[in-house]
Amino acid sequence: MPHLRIETSIAVDPSKIESLLAEAGKLAAEELGKSIDYVQVIFEDGKKMHFGGSSEPTAFVSLISLGVDAEQSVTLSTLFCEWLHDKLDINPARVFLVFHEHPRSHFGWNKKTFA
Repeated sequence: MPHLRIETSIAVDPSKIESLLAEAGKLAAEELGKSIDYVQVIFEDGKKMHFGGSSEPTAFVSLISLGVDAEQSVTLSTLFCEWLHDKLDINPARVFLVFHEHPRSHFGWNKKTFA
């Protein structure tokens, strides 16, 4: 049920994409206490992006899930900023993150909702 989308201006070597997808999904699953079996990850690299009037490396992270609380948002922000810095050398000050928590009735899977 968690949906993680990472968009970055960095062009990533295609041979590294699969491991980045797996690592990002694992980070989200572990912090949210969810099974990796339900985590969907989209990684879009090489995007034309501008932040703060500059085209220096930047990223946008969006996480939609059930039950994301304020404390987890802070932890997830730290985790993903550190991860992006470690993996893609993106300065955490050039990363925006957004966390969406939806009611169970607004999240569908396998022909039904989680309500």
